[in-house]
Amino acid sequence: MAASEGSSMATPKPLNVFFIPWFATGHLIPMVDVARLFASRGVDSTVLVTPANAALVRRTVDGSSLSGHPIRTLLYPFPSAEAGLPPGVENLASLPSKDTYKIDAATPYARPALENLLRVHRPDAVVADVHFGWTALVARDLGIPKLIFHALGLLSVCAMGSISKFKPHLNVRDDTETFLIPGLPHSIRVARPELPEFFLRDVKELSTFVQEKREAEASAMGVIVNSFSGIENAYADHLYKTSRLRSWFVGPVSLAANSSKQEQAVRGGSEDSDARPIAAWLDTKPAGSVVYVCFGSWCHFSEEQTREMASGLENCGHPYLWIVREDSDLDMEPSEKGMVVK
Repeated sequence: MAASEGSSMATPKPLNVFFIPWFATGHLIPMVDVARLFASRGVDSTVLVTPANAALVRRTVDGSSLSGHPIRTLLYPFPSAEAGLPPGVENLASLPSKDTYKIDAATPYARPALENLLRVHRPDAVVADVHFGWTALVARDLGIPKLIFHALGLLSVCAMGSISKFKPHLNVRDDTETFLIPGLPHSIRVARPELPEFFLRDVKELSTFVQEKREAEASAMGVIVNSFSGIENAYADHLYKTSRLRSWFVGPVSLAANSSKQEQAVRGGSEDSDARPIAAWLDTKPAGSVVYVCFGSWCHFSEEQTREMASGLENCGHPYLWIVREDSDLDMEPSEKGMVVK
């Protein structure tokens, strides 16, 4: 009888979670790493991506799937026409700085396709990038938990939250005057040109973004942040005090989700053919002596800014490894002082 009763018991259905990354490499790849961490613990994980962005993570996702982890991608169309972008341009890294606002403009137009997938598949929970605040409303309608994902560190999250709320950048005379970011644990002053592009556009648009963010936070189960309290403890406390949201600090996810050399090599779309020369150059330097510099795929710098940074690194007294965008005009041969990699 016991055997008969045991055989009739249904196997519990795995938890099914949808992950919605934003259209920037620095948001997409960490979100996929989080999805892989979920999948490695038996959670059925689905990453919703557009075709061009899927190409950046396909090998990583396929590798996890072949390892027996329940993870996959689910494609939806990028709203190219609505954003005034040519077909196939679906990521901030594919645009010059003057056009990056078009990715922000495309974000709300992605809602119909994404909302349809959520309603058709009805996952048990959704983890969405902070840019997709509206997902909180859909999750509430479906009766499922919603988690907000922050790809950035805690300082950036807290600083942008403060600027969004208090708008101190609207009270300065010009772009040379600095202003204090209110309420942070440390005194930090910046000028308007140092802010992300979306802060500098239409005030009404910023107000809409802030309102959506507040609505998302009000109904969210909590936030997942790509950082850890050991390095940003003051800002971990500040985030909770200002949002009262449950927070999970899981970063850096690049280390947690990419333990093998093969996983590290294909992260971001393709194997890095420059890995061996970089390793050989690093092997000539004392341990812990090299300054690593990388501003990600989003940042564009003027020739003057690039020249100043190059001068600073050359004279900093330490060897340096500087990673730049592929379209950068910077062309420096490896030397005793430094190495530049595109």
